[in-house]
Amino acid sequence: MAQGRPARVLTDAAPDGVFERLHARAGRWYLHLLLISLALGILLIGVPAYSLVLIPYFGASSNQYGTVVLAFALSFAFAGLGCVGIGLRRHRAVTAWLDGKRGPAAAEAVWGSIVGDLPRTVVLIAGWYAILCVPPALYVSDLIGLSAAAAAGYCILLWICVGGSSVAVYLVFEQAFRPLTREAALDLSEAFESRHRPVSLGAKVLILFPTISLYTSMLVAAVSGNSSSLEGRIALTVVTALGLNATLALGLTLMLRRSLIGRLDDLRRGMGQVDRGDLTPQLLRLAGDELDDVGRSFNQMVRGLREREALHGALGSYVSADLADRIATRGAIVDGEQLEVTVLFVDIRDFTWLVDHSEPAETVAYLNDFFETVLPVVTRHGGHPNKLLGDGLLAVFGAPVALPDHAGSALSAAQEILEVLYARFDGELRVGIGLNSGPVIAGTVGGPGKLDYTVIGDTVNVAARVEQLTKETGDPLLVTEATRNLLGDAVVLEDRGRHRLRGKSRDITVFAVEVSLPESRRR
Repeated sequence: MAQGRPARVLTDAAPDGVFERLHARAGRWYLHLLLISLALGILLIGVPAYSLVLIPYFGASSNQYGTVVLAFALSFAFAGLGCVGIGLRRHRAVTAWLDGKRGPAAAEAVWGSIVGDLPRTVVLIAGWYAILCVPPALYVSDLIGLSAAAAAGYCILLWICVGGSSVAVYLVFEQAFRPLTREAALDLSEAFESRHRPVSLGAKVLILFPTISLYTSMLVAAVSGNSSSLEGRIALTVVTALGLNATLALGLTLMLRRSLIGRLDDLRRGMGQVDRGDLTPQLLRLAGDELDDVGRSFNQMVRGLREREALHGALGSYVSADLADRIATRGAIVDGEQLEVTVLFVDIRDFTWLVDHSEPAETVAYLNDFFETVLPVVTRHGGHPNKLLGDGLLAVFGAPVALPDHAGSALSAAQEILEVLYARFDGELRVGIGLNSGPVIAGTVGGPGKLDYTVIGDTVNVAARVEQLTKETGDPLLVTEATRNLLGDAVVLEDRGRHRLRGKSRDITVFAVEVSLPESRRR
């Protein structure tokens, strides 16, 4: 994967969600629309619902009910104005964001305003409504003739309703603000920390479910206590309980579910993509809670994997993929170990003449072309290009990763190298290749700042001498008797006799391999 490939953001909101469409349509007036909708919703739905509590509790008549609705409507209309004012004042950063003020600083401000300040805004609005519940409650108490204790109880009942409703308001506004937190989260740095402590998942669950139970038990008790018969009270209790759970409880639970499950689905999808090798997913910080902490850890993990893959790719430019994998998993130091391998030496003929008759840039380009042709062949056959020797190459088959048929793989690579070089350079580039098999010591050598994975031993030295012997025999490819013994009888070889190699006290038998190239290629 390319190091610069951008991360793909995962979010829990569908592109055609209700609040996404509303945000797109309302534009800079989105916050105003939300606050006005809240005030009107309380006025048109909450007032009749709260006033309805009087009928079962106090046996209020229809005329009295109308008066109660009017009294609360007047008070809550005034409260609605305060609600809009509180919201606009406390979330000026949101208004500025909607007006087009963007950038990292603005993103931090709007994210903190929504995630950190929203709970406090809801508390202030709930407190404002709770205060303005008192005048109509006292008026209603006087109208119906309630005692002071009953009037106080009625106020407490309304305050409980306001407090419970504020939980629903918070969950709705958390979802309504999600398009804005998503936009802001795209500009947040990893080091960003909100000044305010957001509401945790545990707090949401701790508040939500007791609220549902309180609402259900309070309203069930209210309606079931006014029926004249036992059967009527039982039936009304069952119907009310089922109705509340099918509406209020289910609605609040679904809002919490959307807040939690959607983000968990994002995490699950992101982990699935990483498992399939896609390192682009990124989870946004949307609520400042425990799931955001998990998302941040996920992003750090993915970023670490991307950096490791980029490092692996860069390392692969200097060492083979097998060695890069080994270094990535076991560290840069590979302890010495004795392995059975086949060593391949390839060398360009008459390279000194080429250097003397070429410009430096031409020489380097010629070598790059040579290595770009040879190296893929070595790796394709399971070999490790161990050293680039200026005008040649040392490759090892069987290290650092064991290769069962290392001799056969090395021979196949050598034959293909001759074929692709002949095709690439039209027979003008002459090389010699020597193969030898046997034990070597493989491991990391070097010191601070310079390490090298290398193979040492007599097997390597003999392979180098056999490659030089190709100049004497005129063969492009020679193998030792040790390699021939591993290849078996299926490979046709020509005995080139015994030769005394430089630096060796005994003769060694070498064999030529038939290569399907023009005769001129062997000269």
